[in-house]
Amino acid sequence: MRVQTTVVFRLLLCLAAGLILGAGWEGLAVKEINIQGNRKIERQAILHKIQTKIGQPFSQGKIDQDIKAIYAIGYFENIKVDVKEVEGGLSVTYIVTERPLIKKITFSGNKKIKTETLQEKIDLTSGSILNPYLVKKNVQGLAQFYRDEGYYLVQISYRTEKISEDQIELIFDIQEGKKVKIRQVIIEGNRSYSDKELKKVLKTKKRGLFSFITSSGYLKKDVLSQDIDRLEDFYLNHGFIHVAIGEPKVSFDPQKQGLTITIPLSEGDQYRIGKIRIEGNRVISTSQIYLQLKIREGEIFNRAKLRQDVSAIQDLYANQGYLFTHILPMTNEIPEEKKVDLTLKIEEGGLTYVNRIKISGNVKTRDKVIRREMEVQEGDIFRSHKVRQSYNNINNLGFFEEVNLDIQPEPEKNKVDLLIKVKERMTGQMSIGGGYSSVDNFVGTAEIKHGNLFGLGEQLFLSAEISSRRSTYDLGFTEPWLFDIPLSAGFDIYYVDKEFDAFTKTSRGGDLRLGYPVAEYSRLSGTYLYEKVNIKVDDPNSASYDIREAEGKSSTSSLRLSLARDSRDNRIKPTSGSLNRISFQFAGGFLGGSNYFTKTILESSWHFPIWKQLVLSLHGKIGYAAGYESRPLPVFERFYVGGLDTVRGYRDRSIGPKDERGDPLGGNKSVVTNVEFNFPIYDIIRGVIFWDAGNVFVEGEEFFDQPLRMGAGLGVRFFTPIGPLRLDWGRVINYRPEDKSRSQIHFAIGTYF
Repeated sequence: MRVQTTVVFRLLLCLAAGLILGAGWEGLAVKEINIQGNRKIERQAILHKIQTKIGQPFSQGKIDQDIKAIYAIGYFENIKVDVKEVEGGLSVTYIVTERPLIKKITFSGNKKIKTETLQEKIDLTSGSILNPYLVKKNVQGLAQFYRDEGYYLVQISYRTEKISEDQIELIFDIQEGKKVKIRQVIIEGNRSYSDKELKKVLKTKKRGLFSFITSSGYLKKDVLSQDIDRLEDFYLNHGFIHVAIGEPKVSFDPQKQGLTITIPLSEGDQYRIGKIRIEGNRVISTSQIYLQLKIREGEIFNRAKLRQDVSAIQDLYANQGYLFTHILPMTNEIPEEKKVDLTLKIEEGGLTYVNRIKISGNVKTRDKVIRREMEVQEGDIFRSHKVRQSYNNINNLGFFEEVNLDIQPEPEKNKVDLLIKVKERMTGQMSIGGGYSSVDNFVGTAEIKHGNLFGLGEQLFLSAEISSRRSTYDLGFTEPWLFDIPLSAGFDIYYVDKEFDAFTKTSRGGDLRLGYPVAEYSRLSGTYLYEKVNIKVDDPNSASYDIREAEGKSSTSSLRLSLARDSRDNRIKPTSGSLNRISFQFAGGFLGGSNYFTKTILESSWHFPIWKQLVLSLHGKIGYAAGYESRPLPVFERFYVGGLDTVRGYRDRSIGPKDERGDPLGGNKSVVTNVEFNFPIYDIIRGVIFWDAGNVFVEGEEFFDQPLRMGAGLGVRFFTPIGPLRLDWGRVINYRPEDKSRSQIHFAIGTYF
């Protein structure tokens, strides 16, 4: 107030002096106009504001207006006018005293809100001229910002400190006070729904017992604004098409130091859907369009459902190549019946074609590696489901940290450009390390692998893994596009020495692999495997009969065919889609080798987004194997259940029949089923709640002759550059004494289903 009072006093003093001195000069011609005292403000900027002009008669009224106009610029703290007689008229000199420059802006007392945030809320900058009016306006703006953040007790003032003759430091002194809690939220005008029902829609809530966890109970202006939209959506989705939500009123009680938020509304009447009509469709039949609709005649009007239906119809057209189809929902109210007739007017447009596919961000990966994953090519008809699948294909390559696929439309030409921008990740790794597995205990590893060799998408893998119970050496190579067609080819050479409870199995061999897509999402694969196996019984007195019978050397020459359909949106973190696979393996006979058997496995995994980032995953696997030509099924080709990848909570391979010493015998049939609820915890960490069930069945038994063993528990997934880390704790549900333990902790790298 002091600065404002001084300015007004000086202005009145100048005006009064001008009335006395200028009374005798009225009508004389103004010969010259001078400006004195301005250093930073240009002379022309001041002359532009005054009414007094050279050659015109002198007017005290104009001088008074000039003083006001110069003051209004805001950059002067004192203005004087000196009038002198000169030859031929009057010389008018405006003598100004400029306000100082703001050299520095600082904030004092702010603890809850960062200085950087406060700087973004003011429109003053260093180097500008001090303007008390603008400073006061910024003080008010800062105080309002604090109140919007819940600090209703805030007090803000400003002061200046002199740095030099024409420079000052502007200091905002802030007393933040405590954040004011919301004492109550009042909704006025609701008749059809209770306060309790409506408050569930709002994120702005009064302070409660668990608010320290949820951070609720404090006013956030942006959240309150979003709550108004949520409340409106709630009513519009329940048939109240004329609902009106008023501006929330926020009142502060200084005695209780709490806020009361009042939200006024007018519901109007509830409407149902009358008749539904489709107009303008030629390419797609009305019956097909009706199949996309979730809204039904006679139901309560729901705007969200209507939007979903419009989106579903647009997607139906986009899948047929009509990307630029416009759908306009038209409503016709029938107030006396409380109904609204709905007409969906469709403007189909023409077929849309892919013009250019532009790829950027790939430094190592060649363009052709990305282009060959595209389900649409330049010149093709645009189909939205193929574009989505193209995105999934590129993402599933595993070469990129980020994949963005944007559509750049040209509606006037019925064309689109597809813009693919990728950010590459390191695909070549050389590592030496160790870890712990609940199956193999401590494990030492050495590994060289490259998932994108020479930028061609080829995969090379060389590894060695040694633990107290297992030694594994593996060399593998895969060419995913042999001869530049989607024919994958590869080989593996391996050596495995694994110690079981009563015997040691040594395997050495290799395989040749081929795969080719036979339909959308589907791939047919064939693998020829040759393996030599040596079973060594460690202690004949402790080994079972089956193990003693299998002791010695044998060989397996087999051919495995598999057909898989994979529509998962992401192979590492799937949230939707499914993986279904059937495989048949034939060993022996005309292929040679000493082991004669067949093995069939059916496996199915499904993923469903439930709510927000909650995902339900279902998995089932059933297997059957048998020897032939009077040769038994080798013990190492039997099915075993129990442990990390089958039924968690049990020790590895512990479910099923056992010999007299308690060692697992395995079976020629198996069933495993898994249910997982997957939810986010933080960034790269997700949690799971799971339920598993399974068992194995021996020859002579039918499937499910024995009850399924069950386990349930909790787990976490850490998604790292080397792959997902799995840590699960499972507990046995139908415990038996032979299980020996009621729970197990499982740890491994990689996905399960």
